[in-house]
Amino acid sequence: MNPYDKAARYAAKQLDAEGFLRWLLGHALDHWRWTGWLDAQTLPFPGEPDRRSDTIAAFERTAGDGPPAAVVVEFQARPQGDMLERLAEYVLRLRRERPAQLQPRVPYEVVGALLNLTGAPQTETWTMTPPDFGEAGLQFRVRVRTLREESATATLADIEQGRIARCILPWVPLMRGGDQAEVVEEWKRLAAAEADPKHRGDYGGLAKVFAELAGRSEVWRTGLEGWNVEVSQVVLEWQAQARVEGEARGRAEGVAQEMARGQAAALGLQRAQLLRLLEAHLKAPLPADLVALVQRQSDLMVLDRMFDQALEATTLADVRAAFGLV
Repeated sequence: MNPYDKAARYAAKQLDAEGFLRWLLGHALDHWRWTGWLDAQTLPFPGEPDRRSDTIAAFERTAGDGPPAAVVVEFQARPQGDMLERLAEYVLRLRRERPAQLQPRVPYEVVGALLNLTGAPQTETWTMTPPDFGEAGLQFRVRVRTLREESATATLADIEQGRIARCILPWVPLMRGGDQAEVVEEWKRLAAAEADPKHRGDYGGLAKVFAELAGRSEVWRTGLEGWNVEVSQVVLEWQAQARVEGEARGRAEGVAQEMARGQAAALGLQRAQLLRLLEAHLKAPLPADLVALVQRQSDLMVLDRMFDQALEATTLADVRAAFGLV
């Protein structure tokens, strides 16, 4: 599990679980009471056989008028196209296998919630409804929150007014506007009001981890410089891992960019050489469709083969036939 997933789970469970769930699930908690986290260590997450979900929140109806519910909370550090499908599978398996509970004969009503740490908004619904089978099919809907769509400024204002719990502070670097120096300053003011020094330290440590994920580490490192608070050792380890991953990602992106530039230059050179060869070989202007064919070719091996074919051709008709132009 990468440091961002670890940090997300820690932030959800160890700071103020009920405050986090109220923010994530909204008005659902007007009718449900959180009772704790379920143990599902025997049930691996689909596609990740070595991972067990440890963020399954259990709820009971405040009115006592229905069975208990469970919410599988998943965090997505990077977009994954099959996440909703895997989450749907896990929800059904969790309901069927019935994790430990006070009333084992009463199954949980299980739903899913997904917190997108990065990436664009995604659909809340996964469906599998092939055409022409009437209404047969499957549909699964989850609660989705995408942090890049959340306003950092509005979130801080809500925290100050008490509408959102202070435990949401670590997530602010991932929000829209979370790269602004004035946001960091307001964040520090609100975080300083936290009475628990351990939580206060974790707010800063986790914010740095998430800032690394968002590519905003510089503004947060600078803004929190000299903000002397005690940070738990485990959060410090995640910070170090996040920095290493961020540096590696930056190096990989740099290498990829250099490779792409080199590939583009090689393609341009090969195309130009092929066109010059054809003009010299045929001693006539080249037809537009032939030039277009060469210019849109993006495979160096194919261009190399075309070069050999051009050398062997004696007429324009030979070239067109060899290149597949009729």
